[in-house]
Amino acid sequence: MEEQILSLLNKVLAGQEEIKQEIVTLNVKVDNLAKRMDKVEQRLDKVEQRLDKVEQRLDKVEQRLDKVEQRLDKVEQRLDAVEKDISKIKFDIEGIKGDIAVMKEWQDVHEEITKKEFDEFRQEVNDRFTLLEASIEKINVMPEEFIEETKLSMNSLCTMYGKHELEINNMKQRMAS
Repeated sequence: MEEQILSLLNKVLAGQEEIKQEIVTLNVKVDNLAKRMDKVEQRLDKVEQRLDKVEQRLDKVEQRLDKVEQRLDKVEQRLDAVEKDISKIKFDIEGIKGDIAVMKEWQDVHEEITKKEFDEFRQEVNDRFTLLEASIEKINVMPEEFIEETKLSMNSLCTMYGKHELEINNMKQRMAS
C-alpha cells in the first residue's frame, strides 16, 4: 500500500507539475491577452478621440448649416418682397399702357380735328387770297368794274359769313382808325 500511496503521490506531484506549467502558460497567455487588451484599449481611446473630433467638426458644420438656413430664409423673404414689387410694377405698367393707349386715341382724334380745322382755315385763306388777287387785277384794269365786282364779292362774303359779321368787322376797323 505504501507503494500505491507513493505511486499516487508521484502521480499527484507529476500532475501538480503539469498544472504549474499550465498555470505558467496560462499566466503568459493572460499577460499576452492583457497586453493585447491594453493595445485594444489604446486604439479604442484613439478612436474615441477621433470620434470626439469628428463630433466637434459635425457640430461646427451643423452650426454653419443653421446659419446658412437663416440666411436662406432672409434671402427668400427678400425674394418674396421683390416678387411683390415686380407684381405691383407690372400692374402699374399695365395701367400706364392703358393710359397711353387712351392718350394716343385722344391725340389721334385731336390731330384729325386740328388737321381738319387747319385744312378749312387754309382753304379760307386761299379763297381770300384768290379774291384779293382777283380784286387787285380788277383795280389795275378798270376801277369802275372793280367797284361793281367788289360789291358782288361783298355780297357773296355776306352770304358766306353773314352780313352782320362783316358789318361788325367794318365797325371795328373804323373804330380802330
